[in-house]
Amino acid sequence: TSATPQQQQQQQQCQRAQDTDRERETERDRQRQRDRERKRARPGVGAAARRRGTMFSGLLDAYTKELGEFVSTVREDTSTALSSAAARLQQRLGEEAGRLDGAARGSR
Repeated sequence: TSATPQQQQQQQQCQRAQDTDRERETERDRQRQRDRERKRARPGVGAAARRRGTMFSGLLDAYTKELGEFVSTVREDTSTALSSAAARLQQRLGEEAGRLDGAARGSR
């Protein structure tokens, strides 16, 4: 079956509308590409912000590493100090227990 002249006209209008939409989308894509190229071509605020972000990230990584080392050192030092204090306390308690035991034997 062949289309009526009115149907053919509607099909042509629809085709023109689709072509126009495609052309607009293509132009938007080209404009986006030009914008991206322009941003890359001239270091502007975006580039400066990226440099600052990279610098800040590097500083944060260094600080985190140093903080981790500090915490590790404090943990080791604390453990050593507590072990030493516990050993001295145990020694004193042993000495005191010995004295008390000797005093108890002497009073009998």
